[in-house]
Amino acid sequence: MGFPGQFYREGSFTEQDFDNVREFAELDEDEQEAFEAFLDCKYGSYTDGDNLFYEFRDAYCGKFDSEEDYAEQLAEDCGYYAEMPSYLRNYFDIKAFARDIFLDGFTFWNGYVFRD
Repeated sequence: MGFPGQFYREGSFTEQDFDNVREFAELDEDEQEAFEAFLDCKYGSYTDGDNLFYEFRDAYCGKFDSEEDYAEQLAEDCGYYAEMPSYLRNYFDIKAFARDIFLDGFTFWNGYVFRD
């Protein structure tokens, strides 16, 4: 696997570019795929930011099959289900919850979830 297309550009290769490629190479394969999805989602084309990996680590929430799967995990992690009587859990509208959190605060991109 090479490094992300967002690191390519015509002209000189700066020290920051080198640092970005080095830090990318230190990620494991799953993290590299997630990082590339993050760059596609947030930047689209060339970027030379020096906080890219900090932003990625701060925004990355994981890989999920759907927005609803992430919403389900978030509800579980936040203790919403633990506080809710079991007979009410069937009435919790996970699709509406997912819709709301992805309208403002989260992005689902190619199977990855990122905090905005």
